[in-house]
Amino acid sequence: MGFDLTNEQNDIKQAARQFAEKEFPEVGRDLDTKEEFPREIWKKACELGFVGVFIQQDYGGAGLGTLENCLITEEFYRVDPGMGSVLLTSYGSEMIQSGGSEDQRRKYLPPIARGEQIIGMASKGSNGTGEISNATIEAKRENDGYVINGEKTFVVNGGIADSFVVVCTSNPGNYDPFEKHSAFIVGGDCEGVQARSYRNKLGVRATDIARVTFENVRLPLENLIGKEGSGHSLLKQFLLRAKVYISAMGTGVSQGALDQAIKFAKMRHAFGHPIGFFQGIHFKLAEIATSIEAVRYLYYKAGSEIDQNKPNSKLASMAKLLAAEVSAQVTAEVIQIHGGYGYMKDLDPERFYRDAQFLRILEETTEMDKAVIAKSFLGAGIMGQI
Repeated sequence: MGFDLTNEQNDIKQAARQFAEKEFPEVGRDLDTKEEFPREIWKKACELGFVGVFIQQDYGGAGLGTLENCLITEEFYRVDPGMGSVLLTSYGSEMIQSGGSEDQRRKYLPPIARGEQIIGMASKGSNGTGEISNATIEAKRENDGYVINGEKTFVVNGGIADSFVVVCTSNPGNYDPFEKHSAFIVGGDCEGVQARSYRNKLGVRATDIARVTFENVRLPLENLIGKEGSGHSLLKQFLLRAKVYISAMGTGVSQGALDQAIKFAKMRHAFGHPIGFFQGIHFKLAEIATSIEAVRYLYYKAGSEIDQNKPNSKLASMAKLLAAEVSAQVTAEVIQIHGGYGYMKDLDPERFYRDAQFLRILEETTEMDKAVIAKSFLGAGIMGQI
């Protein structure tokens, strides 16, 4: 892929921006305060085809790629990071599409694309780490199905999900991660499933994140995604895509914060001039804009390589690492540019700053991303000694 988007991709970006600018500003700040999921706006986004665009047309989606999904994500998060949660309602359905049976795809994917169901991604163990080896929930084979027990923390959409994708330890005595774990689809209304949404989060407060417990939850064989023991591989494939999504989120948050800073630098006067007149400010803005452009092209490349069936875990980790770090730095700098106004809830910079912190810990932490990158050139043997 070159560095230019196609006409179709540019149209997708423009349509996403127009939708976000029309729908988000009216309610974004209020839903952030109340910690409420924007259900009505989610419905509209689904009706217009923005949610789950990667879902194949045979299953009700647009059949687009990872990059197109990221372009929509960037524009939504650029206008309001908290409202970008409407896109996360399909988060995890990639595992059903890539590894599920035909019956599973036809049962679960169309309702997600139509805005009739929300899926929860339950991958983290009770200790909250992103390591697959810490899947602290066990699935035991019993007669003609499985019984699962355990707990998942920080489940995206956990409190509002109609169903979950759950990664479990199905062969606890096997130390090979590629045979130890399995993935299942679990209905949110199954007996033994209980979700408790976290309250008073620092940021992305309109996004539902919950602790979900599974107590003697009985599942039929048809709820197993792929083969028993394939959970590690399926989750790894999903996380690679997720890292690129998160890169797009970070790019959007940073670009939205820069938009606010530019507007403020033109409007706010000091010593007889707009503050953007002063070298200290326009140097800051130039540095911010350059960082954002670097992140954007990095996720463009990572996303396009996935769409070309050339997934690159190192590149995806680099994109996520840089996007998360840049968004944290940019939003802090934008508060500084706004001065005292940036510290107040009446304007958006403080909210963008809070939301940006989420990207540094979503799925794998930035430290884990650094380990993946270093491992690509140091080798597993050396990394194991550190």
